Amino acid sequence: MKQGIRRKAAPVYAVSFGCIGGKDVMPVGGWWGPFVSEDDDADYVTDFIKNKYFEMIAEAGVNVITVTPNTYGACPAETMRCLELAEKYNMGFFVHDGFFNDVANKNKLAERAALFAGYKSCVGFHLIDEPSAKRFDALSQIYSAFERTGSNLLLYTNMLPRYASGELLSGDKGGEMSLEEYLSLYLSKVRTKFLSYDFYPYSKKDGGNEKFEWYFENLSLAKKLCDEHGIPLWTFVQAGGQWDRENKPSVERYPSEGEFLFDVNANLAYGVKSIQYFTLIQPQEFSHTDTGRDYRRIGLIGADGRKNEWYDMARRANRQISSIGHILMNASCEGIIAVGETVQKNIGTGLPYTLCEIGSDGKRTHSRKYYELCGVSGSGIMIGCFNYRGGTALYAVNYDTKKTNEAVLHFDGEYAAKIYKDGVCSDFCGKDCALHFGAGEGIMVEIL
Repeated sequence: MKQGIRRKAAPVYAVSFGCIGGKDVMPVGGWWGPFVSEDDDADYVTDFIKNKYFEMIAEAGVNVITVTPNTYGACPAETMRCLELAEKYNMGFFVHDGFFNDVANKNKLAERAALFAGYKSCVGFHLIDEPSAKRFDALSQIYSAFERTGSNLLLYTNMLPRYASGELLSGDKGGEMSLEEYLSLYLSKVRTKFLSYDFYPYSKKDGGNEKFEWYFENLSLAKKLCDEHGIPLWTFVQAGGQWDRENKPSVERYPSEGEFLFDVNANLAYGVKSIQYFTLIQPQEFSHTDTGRDYRRIGLIGADGRKNEWYDMARRANRQISSIGHILMNASCEGIIAVGETVQKNIGTGLPYTLCEIGSDGKRTHSRKYYELCGVSGSGIMIGCFNYRGGTALYAVNYDTKKTNEAVLHFDGEYAAKIYKDGVCSDFCGKDCALHFGAGEGIMVEIL
């Protein structure tokens, strides 16, 4: 049996928090955390800031609340209750406080942050969602001023995706801006500790992932820029849809479990350092239909307090993330191998991190060697290739969101490895490693 090939460990860019378990634990975020509401609709939960709901969130495997609709300025007591319960359930919490988003307060940030210093659960402050480029100068001043305070807390900003218009990206109706220009300008001006963006690829039931060129363009570009700036990438996964159907009839729910898991696992294969779910709790207005309320449209948890179908999907995905977090948080993705026509078409040989090439017949895919890996048998597979502390880890993902799939990883000799599938670790020894996938599933192979 051969020893796994060793080389110099690659730089790894990651941030995590002591309150969730430390550097080996991936932050798993939830957007739209527990809140209180004055709406007295009989079906609404008017107070989510309770043990019951924090326990429900923790059981789903979510360990960071990235934003709540209640701000500290309007709801100080409720904010403190959230921090207390987050601490009880070993969660991180980004405080939503408009004070930090006002450049006029840039010299008072240390004093404001001190209000929350007693809570280990406070990991930072939510600033703004999807800013246009015209906001970057103000954000630059705020981030720089906050950095001068010496705080180890984070400021949270989430960026626009590839399908946003050039005018929206620039914030100037008279100008256009590409996604690369938008993200590059942001990172050149704003001293952020991580880059977060959202891209929601599913817009109907059984939409699938046949036409995901923009999805991978956004993902690979963001990853490339993060590596250049030495910061980690955080991404979003959609837990439902229909946010654009307020006061309109509901349609059939999406995404499916295979689509949901694929969205999680494709991001992990590219080496993202946090998965975030949109939404954690359903915003009340997202439940409004033309005839009443639909609490099953979106969210791990509906606005009526009940678990939605994506809750169990997220719990399954997070079980896998928990089992491989020690690898993902300490490894650097050095490339993607795409096997199969559809995968190759969407990922594209011209994108950063693509390590594959099409055969002369236009159908067979010949994978370039990645250390111990010398070939792949199968189709409809994408493989994230990681330098894990100087060794090799491979995250193989089934591109098919509807069906099971199989692949064989061929090594250049017999190796021992650990296989992580659905949160369970097993041992492997041999030259040809057969993998059996559920729809959209990811499997980690760590060569020893």
